[in-house]
Amino acid sequence: TQKEFDSIVDYLAATYPGEDVPKIKVNEARAIELESGLSLPRSQAAEIVQYRTQHGDFKSIEELEKVPGVDVKKIEAKRDRLLF
Repeated sequence: TQKEFDSIVDYLAATYPGEDVPKIKVNEARAIELESGLSLPRSQAAEIVQYRTQHGDFKSIEELEKVPGVDVKKIEAKRDRLLF
């Protein structure tokens, strides 16, 4: 029944809570971590790492969005996962 199903789901949720989604340390992350964590194409993730290497660490999402050719919408969508 729906009531039994709901009870099982409640039990499982309480007993086996999901893990927090890991944060992305923008100034330490390798290109592959940026690619998978932000759902960016490999070329854009590499651009972020190259920009960081040439210009220094990022201090905010606004600085990250200055990287040429990076999909700002994808970064904005995951801003709560970013650590600077």
